Amino acid sequence: MMGVRAAAVGEICFRILSPYHGIWRLCRLFLASKALFLLVSAMYSAAGKQHSLTVFITLLQRGLELAIVGTLVFALVFAKYYEVKIERFIMLIIGGLIFYSAVQIGNSELMSTLKGSYYQVYAGLTLVSFNVASLVWLVAVWKPVPAADVVQFGDLDASGLSVLEVNSRLRELNAGLSEILR
Repeated sequence: MMGVRAAAVGEICFRILSPYHGIWRLCRLFLASKALFLLVSAMYSAAGKQHSLTVFITLLQRGLELAIVGTLVFALVFAKYYEVKIERFIMLIIGGLIFYSAVQIGNSELMSTLKGSYYQVYAGLTLVSFNVASLVWLVAVWKPVPAADVVQFGDLDASGLSVLEVNSRLRELNAGLSEILR
């Protein structure tokens, strides 16, 4: 399940950033290095400990939850700053993933602090958070996804000058990153 959620985050980043090839290359490099760092740090921390596989999975899960929240929040801030349009269903999927991961982070911290006495609450909160996130995802896919609106940049009346300026800045960033990441 951890791998599937990590793949979902990668797919969301791809959907948002794929029109900008240079930015997507940087994001892909960042996501791959983050995954490698999480794996190596979890293996290093679990090496030589009793129940090392359990420790490895617990640390990897905690790191992945933090990475999911951080990556998706950054993607939302980036999209808001550059006025990149994100479809409604993608926003709902992002919201469900952030909610589920945030609950798991808090739950994991409390579980590591309170140990066995918290297990029943831990299991209940995990189930409830997954059900809430599943409902949000169900709402996301309930309606058919509309066709993407294409903005014609030649028509200043329809798109407005500020959108052109922001898109110009985004294209400049994309071009610069494409040059750097060749």
